[in-house]
Amino acid sequence: MWCCSTPPRRAFYWLIQTATCRSAATSKESHLVEVLHHQAGAGPCVDAYRSGAVVTLSNIAADGCRYPNFQAALSLGFHSVDAIPLRFRPNTIGALNLFRTRIGALSSEDSTIGQALADVATISLLHERSARKNATVNAQLQRALTSRVFIEPAKGVIAARNNIHMDEAFKRLREHARAHQEPMHRSATNVINTVVMI
Repeated sequence: MWCCSTPPRRAFYWLIQTATCRSAATSKESHLVEVLHHQAGAGPCVDAYRSGAVVTLSNIAADGCRYPNFQAALSLGFHSVDAIPLRFRPNTIGALNLFRTRIGALSSEDSTIGQALADVATISLLHERSARKNATVNAQLQRALTSRVFIEPAKGVIAARNNIHMDEAFKRLREHARAHQEPMHRSATNVINTVVMI
């Protein structure tokens, strides 16, 4: 779940929930409410995420019976909430909770601002996800390249020693690494340094 900073009006507190259940909140109170309804597996944010539709409780005291664990929001000073789904094309990737300290529905202006915040949060989360994925792929490629620095010369050593083709040398190096339960680059380093004779 993710949460972001407080919107311009102090009566709002917001919280974003994503499928990975990471969160951040603009206040301890809004975070506590989120933790409670996340543990219960029910609440406006969860329903907005699951349904892909805005969920509004304009009066938590009157409408909160839908979510019994959500009544804790009242004791923390929240009287209404709107949960806005974070949508990307047909997929919902999370939800944004707008908690208010007064009863009532969002005005059309506040509703527009809430949707804009949800859209910005969606873009930010997708960008972060993409950056994390790219970093993982880059790290995997770097490890593969680093391994190849040792594997290619080791193949040459094995091929020359045994008067065999490079494909067969690679096969023998791989078999040795598997038999000794070690990474190929370690077996390759040992071949190059004549620690191992394959």
